Amino acid sequence: MIRTADCIRVGEVAKTHGYNGELLLRAISGREAEDMMWDTLHIMIDGGLVPFGVTDVRERNDSEVLVSFDLVTTHQEASDLVGKEVWIERKWMEREQNEESDDETLVNAYDLVGFQLSDTTGDVVGIIRDADYTTPENPLFIVERKDKSEVYIPIVDDWITDINKEKHSLCMDLPMGLY
Repeated sequence: MIRTADCIRVGEVAKTHGYNGELLLRAISGREAEDMMWDTLHIMIDGGLVPFGVTDVRERNDSEVLVSFDLVTTHQEASDLVGKEVWIERKWMEREQNEESDDETLVNAYDLVGFQLSDTTGDVVGIIRDADYTTPENPLFIVERKDKSEVYIPIVDDWITDINKEKHSLCMDLPMGLY
């Protein structure tokens, strides 16, 4: 089974479309429809990522696609997926970025899910488990500490001092007492 650290969350299954198992996928904030146009998409089911082969995908608008999966052929099968998270493998996104530009870096907070977050003092805050854009003017990293508790860290570009893709680590200059 593929790990969430090896994937990027790009959207969610918004609703069924028609009666033949077609689904409407909506991109999460910071993503767009083309981020969900791959041959294989992974759906979060019962805490694990399940791969689904895509047989047809059509862009509906900048943030939505209509998709058919090879193993989802009925309205009921499609209904079971509504509300689930949609993920893609990080390696495919990174490969495409590298083809577009040799200088491409991770610029989206969702790309940093699975990275270890450290402060410039050397303290490890925890592992970035998600990003929260419910308040667009104050996006947050959701970070899981060693004791499994969560802490919310504001995503402030000026605080980021280093991103190491090979080591899956992010270093930020965090205000004292934030975590």
